[in-house]
Amino acid sequence: MNTILVTTGFLQSLGGVQSVERLLHSTLLALASESGGKHVTCSLRDPSEVRPGETTAHDVIGASGSRLGLVRAVVWRALRLRPRVIVFSHVHLARMAPLLRSLSPGSRIAVVVHGIEVWRPLDMVTRLGIRSASEVWCVSRYTARQLLEYNRIDSARLRLLPNAIELPPSSPTARRDGELTLLSVCRLEQNERYKGVDFGLRAHALLLQEFPGLRYRVVGAGSDVDRLKALVEDLGTSERVVFLGHLSDAELSREYEGCTVFVLPSRKEGFGIVFLEAMARGKPVVAVTAGGTPEVVLDGETGLLVRPGDLLALYEALRQLVTDPGLRDRLGAKGQQRVESLFMADQFRERVRAMLRAHVETTERASLYESA
Repeated sequence: MNTILVTTGFLQSLGGVQSVERLLHSTLLALASESGGKHVTCSLRDPSEVRPGETTAHDVIGASGSRLGLVRAVVWRALRLRPRVIVFSHVHLARMAPLLRSLSPGSRIAVVVHGIEVWRPLDMVTRLGIRSASEVWCVSRYTARQLLEYNRIDSARLRLLPNAIELPPSSPTARRDGELTLLSVCRLEQNERYKGVDFGLRAHALLLQEFPGLRYRVVGAGSDVDRLKALVEDLGTSERVVFLGHLSDAELSREYEGCTVFVLPSRKEGFGIVFLEAMARGKPVVAVTAGGTPEVVLDGETGLLVRPGDLLALYEALRQLVTDPGLRDRLGAKGQQRVESLFMADQFRERVRAMLRAHVETTERASLYESA
């Protein structure tokens, strides 16, 4: 079974889409190898950027950031391999799906949709692309509902494929014994202020009146950092807030393990891989009742959910966890169990395998019927 994966650039370490792309790459590579077939990932990024041990150059074809170059690479490999499966890791990449459908009519084409990019009407070309796909893999039920509402996709072609993570090795030295610390991890871009880091910073300022030693560490980089730093100055909390920028995987893991509570009051998460990453380390999560977040963080079981934009409710949820170590431990343990039972890389790979096996079996039965 030959397979092709088309990605935005799975070599980046920070970002939910990129972590899913890496899982898709390893899954399709394994499936192709097991069946004696070939796999190739066509990426906007170059294979020279691949991290050691992650993949090999012949598995990844880079387009040096050129979308035209990416189209050429995908078309050439499709004509050469005649793949059984083609997966687009992002809806905007699916614009080339009609072309691939005509060049390789026997291929099964899947498109992965993540969040806000499909929570509104798509442009005509993208909508045509996604409608040309054999099926659409949605990371959450909420994203699936939004896709149906705004873009009228055939519901029979929708499949649920929740995100997942690779469980990192623990770093016992990361713990900050006796130091209460809040942590947020996200992109800090001006067009992504819905992540709600400013609400977290305001709630932290209120908490400092009762807990003057409480620290807040923010991981992420982007065009909104200066505004957030100015907000911290205005709040008078700069001595207790640290903006860490972009971190390596090992550094990020230490931040998760060293925090007391993970908080991200984002209003528009299609899923929220950062919640899984915190829960996998046994950390309680504070988030909001919006988007796909409630499908990941269970209110009162693995974390506390509050109404979007409700600063007082956010403050009260954080205060409850800061003052109650027993509650933190209980929610953290439940969250860790939830991740390990539902959202690990092995389970993700098996879901993909099951969907692809079902397609192969259906195709083989159809072929037998036509030849009879």
